[in-house]
Amino acid sequence: MFSINQSILIYPFKIVWEIQHESSKFEYHFGVSVAKRNFKKAVDRNLIKRRMREAFRKNKHILISEIQEYNINLSFMVIYVAKDFVSYGEMESRMKKILVRLKEISLKRTDF
Repeated sequence: MFSINQSILIYPFKIVWEIQHESSKFEYHFGVSVAKRNFKKAVDRNLIKRRMREAFRKNKHILISEIQEYNINLSFMVIYVAKDFVSYGEMESRMKKILVRLKEISLKRTDF
């Protein structure tokens, strides 16, 4: 689904996205992933995914309000690449950076 050349790394996350311009209706799709090879226990993977989704939920206004004006359809996946646990505070600050970067990229790639 995602093109491999449309990815960025903001530790502890890797972001893969796709922008679609065909539809006139605004949509966004968001997913999270944690590798089983780095965290063997499902409890640990689920904890990290819950924290990632919460960090997105609290800060999604950074991205959504801006791209909604231009009817940009954005699908992106946030992949946790760190091998250890990262504090929630660091996770949230990096999620903010991700959303700002995605906003800049999506607005730059659209033809107004």
